Amino acid sequence: MNMDETEPVPEIGQESPKDPANGNLGETGPEANPAVAEHEPPSHVEDTGKERLNVDETGIVAETGSEPSKDPVDVNLGETGPEVIPIAADLEPPSCVEAPRKELHILRTMAACMAGALVPGLGHAVLGKWDRAFVFLGTLTVMFALGLQLHGRLFNPDFSDVFSALKFIADAGIGMIYWVSRLRGLGVGDPAAYTYDFANVFIYVAGLLNMLVIADAFDIAQERKP
Repeated sequence: MNMDETEPVPEIGQESPKDPANGNLGETGPEANPAVAEHEPPSHVEDTGKERLNVDETGIVAETGSEPSKDPVDVNLGETGPEVIPIAADLEPPSCVEAPRKELHILRTMAACMAGALVPGLGHAVLGKWDRAFVFLGTLTVMFALGLQLHGRLFNPDFSDVFSALKFIADAGIGMIYWVSRLRGLGVGDPAAYTYDFANVFIYVAGLLNMLVIADAFDIAQERKP
């Protein structure tokens, strides 16, 4: 067996030198284990780390000079530990505020429907929909007036049979315009005229469309549509 010239041969009764790579103690004193030293931060890193970082009592690392991180919405870190603060969006309005709001909502809906039943488009005007209000008022009024001009007839409130009642409901659906026209003696009708049937259709459709306009105002007041 050949020995390397650079490797010392221990004498009899003398312990072999400790391997410094394993962290053993040699003749010159304790030597650091390189494997352990790799995981320990150098001294210059610790110094700079103390300048840059500050560990507060809660274990949160923050920059030097800055206060510990606290979220005023979700979590408040106090002396006793994390304290959850409810978010404002999750808070339900008190009943004393909700009740007047519901009453106002109901009154707004009733006012819009009643106004639309009196004058076409007036319900939309109450809700602030002025463009739709003028369109409905102009269109339905012209259609009703055209039916009267073509010798159409305004039927009286007659509930003796189903057809007479339906004709009256369709005519009166236009609102106050129907009653004002009757008081002024309009809508007598001329069955002998060629346009008589077409004129009645114009009057019927004007009243029925106004009912749909009232339903539209109801949906807007209930915030079901813009």
